[in-house]
Amino acid sequence: MLVNLDFDMNTFNSDFGVSYVKDKDATDPTLISIIGTCDPTHEFWKESYSEPTEIDHILQEAKGVYLVSTLNFEHTIESNTTNELDGGAYGMFDINTGEYTTNREKILEKMVEGVKLSDGYGICDNYEQVLERYPFINFSDKKYVLVLSPIFKKHQPENGGWRWHKWGEYLGTHDIKHEYLYDEEGIEHVFVFHLYALK
Repeated sequence: MLVNLDFDMNTFNSDFGVSYVKDKDATDPTLISIIGTCDPTHEFWKESYSEPTEIDHILQEAKGVYLVSTLNFEHTIESNTTNELDGGAYGMFDINTGEYTTNREKILEKMVEGVKLSDGYGICDNYEQVLERYPFINFSDKKYVLVLSPIFKKHQPENGGWRWHKWGEYLGTHDIKHEYLYDEEGIEHVFVFHLYALK
């Protein structure tokens, strides 16, 4: 089942010159948003910003589903919530049961048995596609959180940039024609997602 993260706002520390504000969503008070704003006078930011600027966002889309402005959100879970990851960020899920493990021997054993496994990260157009791909989320008693980071075509350089094959399986509907998002037609953004198992 998807569960909400319990953010500990005291751990969003200001050592790096960022202050965080947590608000409830105006349309649904069960959802939250957390905005981090940098202090342009702080040593870390003064060469890049001349005024306070929002640099970090955590927007809750649904119960246990977060849209974030950063990758590797496991660090935020570990340091800024009261939640704990179950075994780490990079393991395998049994698609049928939702069992999660980072134990290499157990993963190999399941592969030999023919169990369908997934690493729990990839690319999607929306979070509903992830819930469809991992149906155990809806019936399991285990706790999960789903995090999505947007990748925008308009922010990609003409040469290089974000490539499809580096980020896992694409669950969306776009017919991929090119290696780079910049070269695709008919799509303006995708989400990189990561499903985390919690204790």
